[in-house]
Amino acid sequence: MILILNIAVLPADGETKMSMAFTTDAARYVALALDLAKWPRVLSTVTSTVTLNELVRLAEKNLGYTMTVRYQSVEKLLRHEPLADLLGNVDIATAFPNRFPGGLDQVRALVADLEAGVALGAYDLSGLIDKEQGCLDLVRAFEGLEGVPPPRRIEEFMEEAWGRRGSTM
Repeated sequence: MILILNIAVLPADGETKMSMAFTTDAARYVALALDLAKWPRVLSTVTSTVTLNELVRLAEKNLGYTMTVRYQSVEKLLRHEPLADLLGNVDIATAFPNRFPGGLDQVRALVADLEAGVALGAYDLSGLIDKEQGCLDLVRAFEGLEGVPPPRRIEEFMEEAWGRRGSTM
């Protein structure tokens, strides 16, 4: 999702789900898993899974205004033809010329590939827990364990990050 001047640019139709976890939650669950007697083949630390359209609605709720939503096709993303640049892309390309010798075009291509991956379902891990034999959902496994705080969900994170903005507008 790209936010520019109250415009959200989403890949495909925005209905693809994206799984996420706050990094400190993921680290906490992995640290707790170190004490498990046996590790299954796959471990999961997903704390939230939402569609990109739901993510926009959360942003709108916390920012206090409605955004214009534009959609871009996966085909255009795969051709590295994004509708818009992230606000910091120009700065990133300029600040890290050794990392991005192709400049802004290379940064655009990277972001377009990531967005295409989201649209194609690469970041939706919600089915992994149910389908993958031997997958252990660490969030559920350690839920309610004494001394382990509950994970931060995307709703809480966005309220913390942007909620104050919405209350002043």
